[in-house]
This record gives sequence, structure tokens and C-alpha cells, in this order.
Amino acid sequence: MTPKQARAALLLGRGLSCRAVAQELRISERTITRYRAVPGFTEAERRAHNERVGEETGLRGVLDQALYAVKRDGSPDFQIRLKAAALLLNAPPDEGDPNTPVIVRERIYDQAIEAVQA
Repeated sequence: MTPKQARAALLLGRGLSCRAVAQELRISERTITRYRAVPGFTEAERRAHNERVGEETGLRGVLDQALYAVKRDGSPDFQIRLKAAALLLNAPPDEGDPNTPVIVRERIYDQAIEAVQA
């Protein structure tokens, strides 16, 4: 597996959508579909998911989930996302995985600010 494929598996396993991962890695969604046929990719995605599930019990895990909050109608809940992003960005760094997609968090924070200001 290439480093880009491993990164895609990590991000997918952490709950990002195919579209978000494709944008983050500057590849097409179809490429991600092809990645899933690579030996070890789905196992890496599953491991990342299981690690994420284990992290979700603490405050940081709850805030991470809040970055993807949606309203009952399925539209993004930017107020919740903005609050979660602000809390995460101001929190002390974890000693955990250096591959945590901080760039994605910052983008969500920026998008939430724009949505609230609009």
C-alpha cells in the first residue's frame, strides 16, 4: 500500500466521507473506490475505525464527532461544528496519532465561520 492509500484508509476509518478524503488527498472519488480493492486497504480502514471508536468515549472524541454534526433534515449544523472546532483548536495537543487530520478540522472551522457570518 502506498502512503497516499494508507492516508486515505486512515481518513475513511476516522469517519470522513469519500468526497472529503478525495478533496483532502486531491484524488477522485473513483480512485478511492479502486483503493478499496488494494490488499490491506479495507483492513487498515477498519483498524482506523476501531481506534476512533475507542477514542470516542472521552471529551475529545465527542468534540471530534461534533465536527460532523447535522440537523434533523441532514443539513450541516454549522453552529455546533463551529463551537466544536473552536474548542478543539484551543485544546492542548494530544500525544496521540500525528496523522490526525487537523487540516480538515481547520477547513470545517473556516466553513462554519463563513456560514455563520452569511
